[in-house]
Amino acid sequence: GAMGDIDERNIFFELFDRYKLDKFSTWSLQSKKIENDPDFYKIRDDTVRESLFEEWCGE
Repeated sequence: GAMGDIDERNIFFELFDRYKLDKFSTWSLQSKKIENDPDFYKIRDDTVRESLFEEWCGE
């Protein structure tokens, strides 16, 4: 549902901030910095993770 999507988005945006990911880099490189974090697996679909990363980079 919509609430779950928002929760996942917040979790991932917080994750990106926590690890200070590089907004000018690529998802394939940046994802390696966070793939050992349990929060990373709250979203199973990597295309969803990547689209959240792109959205975060655009903010």
